[in-house]
Parts: sequence; C-alpha cells; structure tokens
Amino acid sequence: MQKASSGACDAGGQPCGGIIGTTCSPNQFCDVLEGACGGADLPGTCVTVPDICPTIFAPVCGCDGNTYPNDCERQRNSVQKAHDGHCEEPPN
Repeated sequence: MQKASSGACDAGGQPCGGIIGTTCSPNQFCDVLEGACGGADLPGTCVTVPDICPTIFAPVCGCDGNTYPNDCERQRNSVQKAHDGHCEEPPN
C-alpha cells in the first residue's frame, strides 16, 4: 500500500449545493439525486472524481445527454445522472 498524499484526506459524502450553494473540494463534484437534471439550487453530496474506472459495461445516461459506459465514467466526467441505461436518441 502506498501513501496517496500528506495531510487530510478528502472527506467525500459532505453535503453540497442547495440554496446556499455549498461547494466541494477541487477534486470532487456535487452529485444530486438521480434524474434531477437542470434543477437549480438542488442539494447533493460531494463525490470524489475517480482517476480510473473499471471496464465494466453498465451504461448510464448523464444529464448532458451522453451515455457513459458505467457510473464511474459518468462521475469521472463530473456529470449528473439522468437514469440507468442508454440515453434516448432525439427524434428526427
């Protein structure tokens, strides 16, 4: 096992967002409830952005309209989760 860094570890799981707009540490993002895309002032939880993700295929749809191979990749891109599964194609 190796030491990641000196000092305190990122807490993770801390509340964020909401009306007062509490922010997360630089290597984290505020993840709100699934499906809460585009809502202003929504409370969430600080989640540490992963450096690497497993190669598991379990697609999730991000609030940005992109399908990610798994939830870890969505978090790695600091995107809110719309729902499990592929994003729907926009109608032609």
